[in-house]
Amino acid sequence: SKYRKNEFVVGRDGWYSESVISYEYFFEGVGLCYRIATYKAYENGELFIDEVHEPESLCDAYRTWQNGYVSYPSCTQAGVCYGQYACVFCGFVSYRDEYACEPLDHDWCYDEKTQDFYCSRCELRNQNGASGDIVLEELTSEDPDLIRIGYWNRSGVAFIVAVGAKLDSPLDSGEDEIYLGGFEVSIDETVITLSRSAAEAAILAQYGLSPDAYDLRITLVGEGLSDYGITLN
Repeated sequence: SKYRKNEFVVGRDGWYSESVISYEYFFEGVGLCYRIATYKAYENGELFIDEVHEPESLCDAYRTWQNGYVSYPSCTQAGVCYGQYACVFCGFVSYRDEYACEPLDHDWCYDEKTQDFYCSRCELRNQNGASGDIVLEELTSEDPDLIRIGYWNRSGVAFIVAVGAKLDSPLDSGEDEIYLGGFEVSIDETVITLSRSAAEAAILAQYGLSPDAYDLRITLVGEGLSDYGITLN
């Protein structure tokens, strides 16, 4: 494919009068963009025409900077971003850099109906619309029994994970939240995983409660930190 563009310039290579340049652009595939320039000028009433193939490739001369995502970050999980120079005509990429981009954090929006806040990205809800030092979100899992909690620890403080339940009705002692003793979870750099059925079995064994009496709750506790928790419906 090709197209033509006319430009009006002044003087070229010792020609003494104004020159009109006609550019004809050719796109013969990715990385194969070039143009032919036709120069017309008059000197002492005589017309001179010069046709020049310039340059060998336009891809570097006509490039634009682009940013984007290789993989999108979530509220707690880092993504992979890229920056690149690409030809505006054929898209040929002459330079590309990929790098980690940090999590997005929650995007809190106020819900007037329920009078609390929700994240527009992961739909997590809380009462104050603030994320704090440790950002939490529930991640998807192909295994319906596997609970995956993403976390972004911006404080750098070490923490322990407590697994418990938010009760629908308080116990006789008045407690509306309970915690399991000795229940182990798996923790990597950004994800906490545990078995839903194992947690429910432990709550049944320790407290005699069935799953329809509570919502599971995962709480992160660290020295000098507020307790950060997420309730799973």
